[in-house]
Amino acid sequence: MKRIFFLLVSFSCVFVTAEEVAPLFPFVVSYDAPKNAVNVSSLLDAPAGKHGFVRVKDGKFVTDAGPIRFWATNLSGGGNFPDKESADRLADRLARFGFNCVRLHWMDGGNYFWGKNPTTLRKLDPVALDKLDYLVAALKKRGVYVNVNLHVARWLDDRDGFPHKDKRPTYDKGLDNFEPRMIELQKEYARDLLTHKNPYTGLSLADDPAVAMVEINNENSVVIEWANGNLDDLPDPYGTEFRKQWNDWLKKKYKTTEEMLKAWDCRNYPLGDEMISGGDFSKPFEIDGKSWYFQLDDKEQATATVVPNEKLLRLTVHRDGKVGWTPQLMVRNLTVKKDAPYTLSFRIRGDQPIYLNTGVSMDVAPWNLLGMQHRFQLTKDWKTYTFHFFGTEDFDKTRFNITGLKVGTYEIADLTFRPGGKFGLDDDATLEAGTIPTLKKSDLHLSEEFRRDFWRFLVDIEWAYWPGIERFLKEELKVKAPISGTQLYYGSKHVQAALDYCDDHAYWNHPSWPVKSWDPVDWYIRNRALVNWADKDIFTRLGTRRVAGKPHTISEFNHPMPNQYAAEGLPMICAFSQFQGWDGIFQYTYVHQPNIEPDKLTGYFDMIQQVGQLVHASACANMILRGDVAAAKHTVYGSMSRDAELAAFVKARSPRQIDFESIGLDPRLAFVHATALDLSGGPGAQPPALDNDKIFVSDTGELTWNMEQDGKGYFVLKTPKTKVFTGFVKDGFIDLGDGVQLKIGKTRLGWATVTLTEVAPKRWLLAASGYMENTGMKFVKYGTTDDDQYTVHNDWGTGPVLCEGVPMTLALPFDSQVPKAYPLNADGSRREGLVKSTIANQRVVVNFGPAYKTLWYEIRSCTEFID
Repeated sequence: MKRIFFLLVSFSCVFVTAEEVAPLFPFVVSYDAPKNAVNVSSLLDAPAGKHGFVRVKDGKFVTDAGPIRFWATNLSGGGNFPDKESADRLADRLARFGFNCVRLHWMDGGNYFWGKNPTTLRKLDPVALDKLDYLVAALKKRGVYVNVNLHVARWLDDRDGFPHKDKRPTYDKGLDNFEPRMIELQKEYARDLLTHKNPYTGLSLADDPAVAMVEINNENSVVIEWANGNLDDLPDPYGTEFRKQWNDWLKKKYKTTEEMLKAWDCRNYPLGDEMISGGDFSKPFEIDGKSWYFQLDDKEQATATVVPNEKLLRLTVHRDGKVGWTPQLMVRNLTVKKDAPYTLSFRIRGDQPIYLNTGVSMDVAPWNLLGMQHRFQLTKDWKTYTFHFFGTEDFDKTRFNITGLKVGTYEIADLTFRPGGKFGLDDDATLEAGTIPTLKKSDLHLSEEFRRDFWRFLVDIEWAYWPGIERFLKEELKVKAPISGTQLYYGSKHVQAALDYCDDHAYWNHPSWPVKSWDPVDWYIRNRALVNWADKDIFTRLGTRRVAGKPHTISEFNHPMPNQYAAEGLPMICAFSQFQGWDGIFQYTYVHQPNIEPDKLTGYFDMIQQVGQLVHASACANMILRGDVAAAKHTVYGSMSRDAELAAFVKARSPRQIDFESIGLDPRLAFVHATALDLSGGPGAQPPALDNDKIFVSDTGELTWNMEQDGKGYFVLKTPKTKVFTGFVKDGFIDLGDGVQLKIGKTRLGWATVTLTEVAPKRWLLAASGYMENTGMKFVKYGTTDDDQYTVHNDWGTGPVLCEGVPMTLALPFDSQVPKAYPLNADGSRREGLVKSTIANQRVVVNFGPAYKTLWYEIRSCTEFID
């Protein structure tokens, strides 16, 4: 097939009509790895590490052979410990799809690494360690590097002298950044794992050039854990240790309590008049939408009743809301003043332990917060919540609200909102006695300088922890591979940038659990296509959180199942990453369990039989490893000094959204140019203006994001060797560049993902995916809303996976060599017979469709004429 194509004027097409939808058919991608069009293992340079250790040079990963990029996946939990035969088959299959790196993740969770019924979580089980050793050797042999994760999910308990596990943050996140013995045990684990000699390679992980990188602590930072409220009520001895380190930090900065209080300007204010009428609920009144408002989708959804004899308001919700904020209770017509103190308090209880949100905000667009927002967990017992805060603007159309109400009954009493309140410390809180309390997430009443100091303290914990562990790994354990700390949006970017490389994670519509986390029955996903939201999520955030001058990886990326648009994610993120000049994309996850050959979808994240994603893996490998996508011509830098980052923390009370938007730049610039944060704190250049706010074309001309039509977005990649369309089907033909054109027929979702990639000279792989499900999978609406929430509860169905064949017509060039198209079996081998083609006006028109019962095709240029 030539790369110079002819324009298509007209031709006849064979499509499934608008009234017809072809039946689904079984399609289970095979677990062997024959050498055929779908096998791109030749991209891997085996054995991994043959060109020396991966290292960092000029902000990129390199080996002795030059720059190296990673198209990668994860193995999680039990997936890291297959038997030897399975390890070899697993390594073959991963290499087949071009994965040149595997992140060894969640090895320390559960009992995978600790044996059966362990008496300690400090001793690696030799059986598990032998399985891991063999897997690493099998991967290395085939040219697949490993990314070694250290702490992920080990959750210490009484067995090793750590009481109150149930009252500590999950997996000790944040706590293990400053608790001295936990830090020592992290070092012990790293030593045991990284210096152990692998009998199958003859090398320890510290000495093995097949180790591409080491990550210290997954999704973990004292900064984000505090921002999430998870360090507010630490039990002793942990709470005492946290407070001691805070007081020691303060003593270094302030010599006396008097000096500290003067800097903080801590004081109390007399309480003013009550601003809410009827908040004691001692008299009946109607919630008429004026001062009091109960926002509903319809009248039958919920009721709100004042019960004077019990002095409470009872809310009963019969049906969940169509959107997350309904039903919601509001008190309106309040007024706040900038920098004025306020105290809000209420008692509440409910019949189920769910999380609710409360805040004080504008009652008109743009609905900005005006000083207070808090998430809290409801209990069956009465609990009083009191919030002291300063107003952030002068505003006389202000409301207080409670949102997140689900089906159930709620009771509220003693609701009060008054100017003034206690904004100082208790009299017995002194620096000399070491009794200055640690700040809680909900403590908005203390002065900005107090809060600024506490953020400085948290960031200083990070400066001690992350570079400290890195020094230990390099100086004591002699680790050669590049080291990262944790993901960028979990803490200070300046701290993470002090290590060798930076990493990030992103999920599109991660599963939600309204009541209990990871409940296998009560959960939902939002069945949305990212292509419709690309300018509002993931790409703009990932693109503008990146740190200039550092290698950048995304070590977890996924469209969790059963999202029916999941196939779109990997081709888009791979194309975007190479345009941005990133260094690695890791799909999350290949598999969680030692069973490495299922015939069905096995959960939210596993790619192992996610057919809609797998068939595009070869194209993704070519984009990254072969470098099919051109890097951006220009880079736009956003300035983020340490002081600016600290100010953003104090304002947002979270590190999650520290990106272009937080410093006043348009994050959509990431679609047009490369983008990065300059942490030197320079003035930054004036960013270019965007020409369009619905269509974004990269400065290379290869990537196009089109969101002109609401709910009908699409993405197109046009490069000489790899072409992509994903999104909602357009009328007419889609230009894939160089004269190649594509037309897609009727599909179940009106949507499809199509990749076309050259796998050898004159040899192309075409893959197309649409709707897919397990046999008998119960994909249903979650609740009774009209929203896009869906679930399968715990009824994932059985094998085999059932898929939709995408009807489409491809226009290809014709000179003297005629492209022939072959439908492929599940193992990538050719079936007998050709896909129907016609030749007209120096063009070859190939009609693909459900009748072939496949998701991929091989196209070859041949000299024989096609009838």
